[in-house]
Amino acid sequence: MSAERELFFYVCVPVYKAEKYIRECIESVLNQSYQNFELILVDDGSPDNSGAICDEYAYSDKRIKVIHQKNKGLIAARDAAVHYIHVSCRSEDTYVTFLDSDDSLKQNALERLASIIRRENCDMVIFGMDRVSGGKIVIPFDKENTESYLERDKRRLYKKVFSYPEYNPVCRKAVRKGLIPEHSYEKYYGLSHGEDLLRSIELYKAASTIYFLQESLYNYTINPESITRTVGPDSYKVNFTIREQVHEFLEKERIFSESDWEEYRGTCVSRMCQEVVMISRFSVSAEGKTKYYNSIAESDFYKTRLQGRKFKCKGKYRIVFWLFEKKVYWALDFYGLFKNTRQHLHELCGKGKC
Repeated sequence: MSAERELFFYVCVPVYKAEKYIRECIESVLNQSYQNFELILVDDGSPDNSGAICDEYAYSDKRIKVIHQKNKGLIAARDAAVHYIHVSCRSEDTYVTFLDSDDSLKQNALERLASIIRRENCDMVIFGMDRVSGGKIVIPFDKENTESYLERDKRRLYKKVFSYPEYNPVCRKAVRKGLIPEHSYEKYYGLSHGEDLLRSIELYKAASTIYFLQESLYNYTINPESITRTVGPDSYKVNFTIREQVHEFLEKERIFSESDWEEYRGTCVSRMCQEVVMISRFSVSAEGKTKYYNSIAESDFYKTRLQGRKFKCKGKYRIVFWLFEKKVYWALDFYGLFKNTRQHLHELCGKGKC
């Protein structure tokens, strides 16, 4: 592959209530060491000054495209960006990346991606991210003690990306434009969680080669106001829509062995048990928690995919799952109380009050 191959990047940013972060986000793209890109900012009906800030930058830099739309949510905002790309671009040497409006790219991110893509001629690059707060790295990217590598085997790929949620974010991916479907995800606009995994399913299927880059190119801001950190008793609603989509996809692919399925079901059990433990820690009555537990127990996904099936998962979640199946909810509530008390003591000790 020629070293002179010129690659073009689209950087897609959905914007909503981001006036505190959006300038840093935009400037992290404008200051890239690799300058062959277009930045797409989708103002999703933000009620603050985010949209005006986007227009301000677009006025002074022709590489910035701003799309204003009524508030429809993250999925719709990304749909708008993807639609614009398909209408505007016909080049095959084009890759698409996604960036959240409260996050930023490392200064060499696009340069490193271009170098990897030229060398490997891959369809997708999955890279690392650091978690930052106040401009400082607080949780560095875990490189998994492995070297970067190119994956061509679908079975190994599916076992990895569908079992570990850290691979879900589309913000960790640079994808060849031709792999991204043109259709809308409108029927999922009501979802507030799981959009990244939903959008990734088709990307994994379409990609022939995926490069796992054990290097951080992205700064993920730990934002207490983020939608992913606001689940509580007032907003909780059981929803296995995306997990069901993955399950149906894997069934159609016919790649997994029975042992693979046991491992994957173990992953699903672990995810479900994490929700059960979260419910156990809600500050609501025992009756309120029981209502939430039962909403999981009565879900089609639990009854048809997990109940009574073989699975492999960690011992802690085996115990939680057993208590859940036997409806020993009082024990789950006690476990949640224990977890809350331990966290409270840890916070007090951290402040020197214990």
